[in-house]
Amino acid sequence: LKERFLFFFLMIQRPPRSTLFPYTTLFRSHYQEQITITNDGTQDLTINISITDIEKFIFPEEENFVVAVGESKIINFNIYFSEKENIDVYLGRINFNSKTSSKFVNVILDVKEKSPLFDIKSTVIRKRVSPGRKVTAKIEILNLGDLKNIDVELEYFIKDFNNHSYTSKKESFAIEDSFTGKVFLEVPEELETGKYVFYSKVSYNNITAASYDTFTVIKISAIEILPNPLFLTLFF
Repeated sequence: LKERFLFFFLMIQRPPRSTLFPYTTLFRSHYQEQITITNDGTQDLTINISITDIEKFIFPEEENFVVAVGESKIINFNIYFSEKENIDVYLGRINFNSKTSSKFVNVILDVKEKSPLFDIKSTVIRKRVSPGRKVTAKIEILNLGDLKNIDVELEYFIKDFNNHSYTSKKESFAIEDSFTGKVFLEVPEELETGKYVFYSKVSYNNITAASYDTFTVIKISAIEILPNPLFLTLFF
């Protein structure tokens, strides 16, 4: 069982007065993504699809199907997001299970305001980190509002795709027009190898904006090649 990924792009529009981040803007509350499943084994596979942690947003058009040996099947996934939901970064997995094997696709749903108060971007400096070491990220924030010299709170932490949170930090400072700085988190010694997310969120009163970047935890003696997660940026 092998998954192949098709990434989803629409027209690009920058938020008003933003010169930092050209996000992909989606102008409707329903989207569709496709994933191709290929059976390169020696027997037909009956596959079941399940969604972890983001099941209220993503709905496969088929949950159970058969893929014959040497054949492929395209599965459509409908994505719905209500304006009642919080603006945030949502992590989860699409699981493909058969009697003989199981695979999954990591998914990041990045939901943003059309006209935000803040733009925030997180960039992990080193993409491969071993347990017990530090993961460092560059944080860039733009204040797009009319209020200047406001006190904001910046929170950042490590998350996995099962939505478990690990090391975290929180700090407060005043921002005029922009902020740029480097921050770091300790990677726990017991953290298993795999893909993780460096999540950051800036808050002012009840207004928030979030961003993320991914990195890989590896053993020093091992070199691992892991699939990239599926990224979707949604604006409301």
